[in-house]
Amino acid sequence: MGFIRVANEAMCRPIRALTQARGHDTSRHVLACFGGAGGQHACAIARTLGMSKVFIHKYSGILSAYGLALADVVHEAQEPSALVYAPESYARLEERISALEQECIRALEAQGFARAQISTEAFLHLRYERTDCALMCSAKDHPATPSSCRSGNFEASFAARYSREFGFTIPGRAILVDDIRVRGTATTGLGQEEPVAAAKAAAHMEKVTRCYFEGGYQDTCVYLLEHLSWGHSIPGPSILIDQNR
Repeated sequence: MGFIRVANEAMCRPIRALTQARGHDTSRHVLACFGGAGGQHACAIARTLGMSKVFIHKYSGILSAYGLALADVVHEAQEPSALVYAPESYARLEERISALEQECIRALEAQGFARAQISTEAFLHLRYERTDCALMCSAKDHPATPSSCRSGNFEASFAARYSREFGFTIPGRAILVDDIRVRGTATTGLGQEEPVAAAKAAAHMEKVTRCYFEGGYQDTCVYLLEHLSWGHSIPGPSILIDQNR
């Protein structure tokens, strides 16, 4: 079915742009599948991208609506900068980061969130001097050191990301700060469902039907999702049906 292959390739391109083009190995990731028609594309896309595992949420057919109900609310504040990332600039950077943090907190509190529900994360848009490729870097995985600003070691974060994307760094070259950004995140506090109970018996098959795949018609087992539990292993090809799809 050529039209499905064309659609699969069209979906693979933006995934490659977000992963392989930025130095990430898709084979080390899990493909998330959602949407009413996601299931008929997931395996082919995973195979094309070298992925060995596909994750399909219990509510994949209504995942957009379900996600909106549980999703965090985000507010970002950003301003331009022309500082060199160096010790003499740290005080000014901390001052502006703090101001942007307060702006995010006020914006989220105005939407009804309590201060305890809000967290902030700082980013710096960094580039090497005499280059035009700036990278937005977070210090989330690079804690502050005596030689960095208090918000974290952005220089280490920048060097790690630059090396991952371009394969080299430029030691000794000054690093410029083009922009300062703070992301405020408010959690909704909505609870999620209890974990699915572990399976105690083999999965119950409803029936066998004939279904057309790329290689032709095949006998295909049909299962109801509501009768499946954690730990069930379903041989393919199979059809899993739930009340939302």
